[in-house]
Amino acid sequence: MYGNETKTVTSTRELAKRMDQTHPSAPGRWKKRTGPGWIGWRDEGGWNLVELQVTLLLISLLAGLCYPAFVQWADRVERDLFLGVLASDIRMAQREATVREEEVVLALDSEAGIYRIMRDGQVIRQGKMPSRFQVESNYPGDRILFRRTGQVRGGTLSLRSGGELVGKVIIQVASGRPRVETGP
Repeated sequence: MYGNETKTVTSTRELAKRMDQTHPSAPGRWKKRTGPGWIGWRDEGGWNLVELQVTLLLISLLAGLCYPAFVQWADRVERDLFLGVLASDIRMAQREATVREEEVVLALDSEAGIYRIMRDGQVIRQGKMPSRFQVESNYPGDRILFRRTGQVRGGTLSLRSGGELVGKVIIQVASGRPRVETGP
């Protein structure tokens, strides 16, 4: 009547012709399934071996390029976490000295890779240093002494990796507040 009525498909040939015209893929891609139990059409599209190999090659190249950046990122995260934990332990030692009104010592043991916070010779807290980093200090005997008032002599704990300075914790004079600085 009006020219835009829909037609009913009467044969499989007509259906195949319509699918080739309306489907966005190349003509002839749709094949009829034959045999017992198969009724209808299926898509014959897929990846061939060359396309699969090129895709896998590109994925492996991208993974190879990203690996060094990922390793550097992991090293920076480990460094930042350790320096943050060390600074918070220094604040904890200072608070412990102030609250208990007793001297508290933070002792570094670089050979064992640990540091201890002690009060009256007893270990309050013990922390582990990452194996790839070395911690150096300018405190005598690698011991930081917090007085009963929480005051401490100012100084620096330097974090090195392979001899290169990668970060430090600077302990301010008298106030004892630690400040973390990291390298690139």
